Amino acid sequence: GEIIRWVDGRAPEDYFSEEIFEPLGMADSWLALTDERTAAYGDRIVNVAGQSSFAWPLPSSSGIGPVNELVRVAEALRRGGELDGERILQAASVATMTARTRVGMKDETFGAIIDWALGPMVNSIHYTGKPAPYGYGDHAGADAFGHGGQQSSVVFADPEYGLAVAFACDGR
Repeated sequence: GEIIRWVDGRAPEDYFSEEIFEPLGMADSWLALTDERTAAYGDRIVNVAGQSSFAWPLPSSSGIGPVNELVRVAEALRRGGELDGERILQAASVATMTARTRVGMKDETFGAIIDWALGPMVNSIHYTGKPAPYGYGDHAGADAFGHGGQQSSVVFADPEYGLAVAFACDGR
């Protein structure tokens, strides 16, 4: 977030809204959910077990929105940074961001060997023959990539099968 503020001059929540959410048609997605926004959404917000506050814009953990919007980010990345004529990243940036960078190492958080790209996890089923925690299933392509969100959500893209998925539950 501080790099965005330093390089671009905008607050991270404004940058994400203007450069990612708005171009991808994600009208109900936010990097921070202010008290006013929370009140406006009312009972349309699901109470997730163990959920922390989304009132502060933390790029690593305060993104919030419906899964039918979240999947648009995965689909844009699967397509090389473009969706519905809107480009959020250059194709070369997406290729770099989703390429295996850390391989064959045990992830201390998940207790499993997981390959990572620059942010997303990359399918690591080849180590054990079963999906890693927050993995993408037995039939995902070798280069499927994505990430688990706070508590009970997963988003991933599978370039081999032309698929983008977002899944969330209430954590109970």
